[in-house]
Amino acid sequence: YSMNPNNSFYERKMLENMETIEKYGIELAEAKDLDTLLIKKGKEKSEKNQNIYYYDKNVITKSDVYKMKKDSTLNINQKCIVTDLAKEHLRINKIDIKYRD
Repeated sequence: YSMNPNNSFYERKMLENMETIEKYGIELAEAKDLDTLLIKKGKEKSEKNQNIYYYDKNVITKSDVYKMKKDSTLNINQKCIVTDLAKEHLRINKIDIKYRD
């Protein structure tokens, strides 16, 4: 992004903020390109981490985890509840739970 001295204060601030965001490694995209970008990123993530399972549920039960590969990772929200049967299955199959914010 280039800074044009004729831009309004608001435009200059927006450009500065966008540059700062990109420095943190966040990729900015136009709304029309989001679906393509998300599909691409999802494929990259699943190819790299074939044994990581991501769930955005409030409760994880045994039926959610029984098909997971041994020695894999379950990545869930920190507020998610994991039932005792699911925990037992995870323990037996050496599946780690990783909580995210």
